[in-house]
Amino acid sequence: MSHIKNNPVLKAFVFCLVLIIIGPFCFSYFHHNGSTGGYNNDTQPPGIQSQVSMEILVIEGAGYFLQTHAKIQTILNMLELQDIKAIDYIKLNRLVKSSLNAIMNARITFEELIKIAEATPYNLEVIGQLNRFDYESFLREYNLNPFIFGIVRDYLVKGDITGTFRHAYSNFNDIEQLILNIQSSIAENRMPELKDCWRLNELCAEETLFGSYIARIFKAIK
Repeated sequence: MSHIKNNPVLKAFVFCLVLIIIGPFCFSYFHHNGSTGGYNNDTQPPGIQSQVSMEILVIEGAGYFLQTHAKIQTILNMLELQDIKAIDYIKLNRLVKSSLNAIMNARITFEELIKIAEATPYNLEVIGQLNRFDYESFLREYNLNPFIFGIVRDYLVKGDITGTFRHAYSNFNDIEQLILNIQSSIAENRMPELKDCWRLNELCAEETLFGSYIARIFKAIK
C-alpha cells in the first residue's frame, strides 16, 4: 500500500473509485466534508483532479484534527484527576507530543488545501445555493450554537469557502501554540497554566462545531 500513499496520481485515482462506489454518502461526516463541492467540477480534467485532491486533504485534515481533540481530552482528564490520582508524567509527555504531531499534520494539510483552493475557481451554482440558503431557519431547527454558526454563515453567505479553510488553519495554528506552551511545563513535570488548558479545550470545541456546521450545510444543499 505504500506505493499508493507515495504516488499522488494513484492516490487521486483510488479516491475517484471510492467516490463512485460510495457516492452520495461520502460527504456527510464531521469536519468541512462536502465543502470542496463548491469548487469547479466541470469536464476539464485539471478541475476534477483539483477537487478530488482537495477532498482527500479535507478528510485527512479532519482526521488529524479529531485525533488531536481526542488526545487533548485525555490530557485534560489526567490533569483534572491529579488531586486524587498522581500524574504519570511519562505518559502525559507522550500524549502531549502525540497531540502536537497530530495538530501539526492538520495545519500542514490545510495549508496545502488552501493553496489548491486559491487556484481553483468556484462552482457558481453551489455558490448561489449558499447565497440563498436559509441560515436562520437552519440555526433554529437544529438548535445550533449561534456564535459559531454566525461565523460560518458570514463566510458561506458570501461564498467564501476558502475563507473557512483559512479560519480552520488559523485555529489549528493557535491550538499548536497552546500545546507547545503546555508541553514546556509538562516536560519539567509541572502543571501547565490553567489559562492555556482552558483556552485549548475551548478552541478545540469551537473548531469542532465550526467544521461540523459547514459539513451539515453542504449536506443540506446537496
